[in-house]
Amino acid sequence: MELLEFEKKAIMNYISATGQHRAAKDIVSDCRTSIISMMKCILIEKYKYSPTSDEVKEPTKSFFQTDFFREKKEGKYKPHSMAHQNINDQINIVLKNRNQSEYSEGIEADQLDEFAKQSISALRVVLKWYLNNHKQYVLSSITNLTADQKSEVAHLFTTKINRTERITERETYYVVLLIDSSQSMVFPYLKDPNNSNENSSDYKNAIKTVQSAMQFAHEKALNALRGSSICKEGYLKIYQYTFNHRKKLLNVPEELSPVSLDKVVKIDSSNYTPDGMTALYDVIDESLKVVYDNYLKKTLQEEKRIDKVIIGVVTDGDDTVLNADQKSNKIAEIKQYLKMLRGNGDIKKNFLVSSVLIGLTGTDFSENKLKEIKKELSFDESVSINQADEQSIRKAFKLFSTNAINV
Repeated sequence: MELLEFEKKAIMNYISATGQHRAAKDIVSDCRTSIISMMKCILIEKYKYSPTSDEVKEPTKSFFQTDFFREKKEGKYKPHSMAHQNINDQINIVLKNRNQSEYSEGIEADQLDEFAKQSISALRVVLKWYLNNHKQYVLSSITNLTADQKSEVAHLFTTKINRTERITERETYYVVLLIDSSQSMVFPYLKDPNNSNENSSDYKNAIKTVQSAMQFAHEKALNALRGSSICKEGYLKIYQYTFNHRKKLLNVPEELSPVSLDKVVKIDSSNYTPDGMTALYDVIDESLKVVYDNYLKKTLQEEKRIDKVIIGVVTDGDDTVLNADQKSNKIAEIKQYLKMLRGNGDIKKNFLVSSVLIGLTGTDFSENKLKEIKKELSFDESVSINQADEQSIRKAFKLFSTNAINV
């Protein structure tokens, strides 16, 4: 079995990009050339374009105009699957990095190095998908690569494995983020601590301060997650709520894109205004139910895969909505779902990687109270951050994203 001309070119450019002592700019260029060669193969094989046609000579525009990754439904383009969307995103990373490195002025060496790392990582994902899923090549059967060349690209080829085994080795990570938007989030930023007049300039300025800090910290946290390897490979989903006395769903579990091409909602003044009480237990309960019942359990039953979940809660206080009996019942439900997420004691069926309560503590919410909530809910960890100024919000989100990446 021989590789097609452009398939071999794609592999040779990958070998060149991953060679020793290569300049970052040349690596980015090689990665783009490899992607372009793969596009040409698809245009020639699937869409029957002539190798000498304009569409194949300059394939980027014509390739993305095909229905290869997406289809048009009800006037909108939708990806055939999350896998197709992921490969499309990885291709865009390579193309975008090359354009920036080639045409943007004043790019620092560190940034070029990062472009090179991103491009190689993205190209590796694309080539693995092309060679194993799209074409189902077997490396030992390929006759127009030398033994040395085969050795350098062996990691791009899988052995013959069944669907269950392939899925099991690539679990999805669900990051659940619950963000307090109760009125008490404003109080530390009032110049007059006794001011309860929502129409006063002091109160309005405090609202703006919290909104600005939240927007900045939340975006930083998402960007940190975008830089993680699991995100770059397309296996990280974000599930978000804000909550006061009501739960507000920001987005259902959505795949996080390394280049921000996703439906993950960012915090800003249009969706975050502190007000009302704190329905802490209700939002934790609902988020656990949804992620377990609608996603994790379903995937386990249908595909025999143990996906993973990371839970983070940022709050400045205990639940102020439920009465004692309601709170007791809700705590029991939360603990039951956490028990199921932990596989009911079976480590082989454990979904839960981490659960952390991040408390913005102060006069009205002590570290001891935070630890008490963590214990009664059976969370893994609680972290207290003194809510002295807007830096505390930034620290909370940085801690959350760092914890998620590390685990």
